[in-house]
Amino acid sequence: RGVGQPLSSSDWNLNRIAVLEESPLHLLNKSVPGVTVPWVYCGMLFSSFCWHTEDNYLPSINYLHKGAPKVWYAAPAQHAKALERTMKAHMPLLFQMEPDLMQKLVTMLDPSTLIAAGVNVCRAVQREGSFIVTFPRGYHCGFNAGYNVAEAVNLAYDEWFPYGRQCVKRYREMKRLSLFPHEWLLLRIAEQRQKKYIELGKEEEFGKSAENKILLSEIRTMFDEEDRLRKKLKKAGVYTEMVMGSGKNDAKGNPSPGSKRTTSSLSSSSLSSSSLSSSS
Repeated sequence: RGVGQPLSSSDWNLNRIAVLEESPLHLLNKSVPGVTVPWVYCGMLFSSFCWHTEDNYLPSINYLHKGAPKVWYAAPAQHAKALERTMKAHMPLLFQMEPDLMQKLVTMLDPSTLIAAGVNVCRAVQREGSFIVTFPRGYHCGFNAGYNVAEAVNLAYDEWFPYGRQCVKRYREMKRLSLFPHEWLLLRIAEQRQKKYIELGKEEEFGKSAENKILLSEIRTMFDEEDRLRKKLKKAGVYTEMVMGSGKNDAKGNPSPGSKRTTSSLSSSSLSSSSLSSSS
């Protein structure tokens, strides 16, 4: 942002880009290495990174500081399922033994094989001093053309939330923990935005912007899913509910006195009816 600007204050500094005010990730209580804190990658001739998506289907940004080019191959989110089907078709025994193989960054398949199967694959050559950005749920892989030093970090924006929700659902099916509480982050960013509108005396306009409509739609989807799952539990005969607390339980497994409720202050009752209806 201008000649002579210090890197420390530039929004393009990867130490800052993930936690800028516009990024929902700035609300996380703790730094997540490789996600909100950049990692440095040192490459050598033909060293590679296998087909994968980013954690929680987050977008990412990679900067090549010095050295030989880095060659990338990528497939858009719309072709993610087709890519996975093709990988499984060519390596059925591996996927049978490890159903979550695609999450381990150890599987490579020739891009031409994927293209022949109808997967849309693009190629990019990253050179010194340039950025590469990957989008939510976009599979990518590549290799280095020689020694180089690169830096990468994740970022987030409102349009990512639907992809993040899909990823968390998949993590549940695979019995894998999310790097951070997706629902909590969604409620926090919406709560922060709503507070700003209230302070400006424009609360009625909260649900009218395109960005806030995405948030409200995701919150409604989250509420609907929780309602559906609660009804499913009651139908199965589960009637007892226990307040989530500090994690400290007594000898009988009940929350200890003084445990605090961890639910968000932003609920369906605190959102105006006009805001929720605008997202439907």
